[in-house]
Amino acid sequence: MKKLQIRFITSFLTLCFSLYTCNGQEIPNDISIGIGFLATNTSFPIPFYKNENDSTPFDILKFNVREDGTTEFETKLKLKPYMISEGDSFEEGERNVNHGLVHFAPELKFRVIDSTKTYFKVITNEKYNEEYYIKIEPPEGLLHNIKRVV
Repeated sequence: MKKLQIRFITSFLTLCFSLYTCNGQEIPNDISIGIGFLATNTSFPIPFYKNENDSTPFDILKFNVREDGTTEFETKLKLKPYMISEGDSFEEGERNVNHGLVHFAPELKFRVIDSTKTYFKVITNEKYNEEYYIKIEPPEGLLHNIKRVV
């Protein structure tokens, strides 16, 4: 009986402590969950605009393949999108293939906040909720694939 009381008291105190420490935390209400994801290719540069009507990009994301086969993402933005991967090196890719897997290519996916026929408004830094516009300009060879969230 005494063990049961000690367990109850311990559980109760743990619950009280948890509720007390979580009390002051607020979830910002200005953060949007988005409307989908934008998967971009990593072959062509991607211009980022601060506003939808800007004609000059704030920054251009460039992709450089390193000597080992991985991809470097060159930008002055603090890039922390929904998903970013530099891909396998040549050595890692060969090892994966030998184990029955594939060579994993670089990946870049952004959370989309808004979209029109002319742009995607994306989150470029998930930690700080930084937003930029990516214009849809087929002549530049950018291939985008948006997947809507259900």
